[in-house]
Amino acid sequence: MNTNLLTGKSVEFKFGTYLEEGVSLFKEHMGTFILASFIILLTSVIPVVNFMVLGNFMKMCRALKQGENVSLGSLFSFDNFVPYLKFFLAIFAVVLLIEFPLIFSFIGFSSETSERSFFGGLVFIIMFILVVVLLFYIGIKSYYMISLLSLENVTSVREAWKISKEMTKNNFILILGFSFLVSIISSLGFLFCGIGVFLSLPLSYVMHYFSYEDGIQQLKTTPEN
Repeated sequence: MNTNLLTGKSVEFKFGTYLEEGVSLFKEHMGTFILASFIILLTSVIPVVNFMVLGNFMKMCRALKQGENVSLGSLFSFDNFVPYLKFFLAIFAVVLLIEFPLIFSFIGFSSETSERSFFGGLVFIIMFILVVVLLFYIGIKSYYMISLLSLENVTSVREAWKISKEMTKNNFILILGFSFLVSIISSLGFLFCGIGVFLSLPLSYVMHYFSYEDGIQQLKTTPEN
């Protein structure tokens, strides 16, 4: 798709709708989603491949939603691999850049004398809080990026960031709350000797898909103010 047709704008985040639609689609194709989530877990040891598989999972969700037949082999499609590689490298560079001050402050704190340890410890705590806040901010602002790369074939990571940043305007708290709730849902499976994770994890992925899909559809149909 021509990415020039996509213009970033704030979208309405329908918290409850995504949860309901996610549960509905998951129940219809539970077996497929469970197997797909197992593949996602296996590929998590290679982050860049994991990004690609997650992106292809979103395409699978769209196809199933539209009543199309899917194959688990499509999760390993490398047709759009380069944007995922760029996305991974961008995330790695940003995280490294953000954490450098924290690392140096920790080294400085460790090497200080006892008289200056209190001040050094205070600086480290402040730096740690700032890093966490900044990572949360970037994480929420980049919320739609992987869906733009996968579902809309946006090839520029910078363009995907700009669009995602606009889409999350006025939705920061809602997206943060949604991500937190869905992460709790995905973790519930560990309460059942770990086996339940193959139900809770794919369910959380499908819920995320519906939030991505709806945001993109609003991006296409909602006129600019």
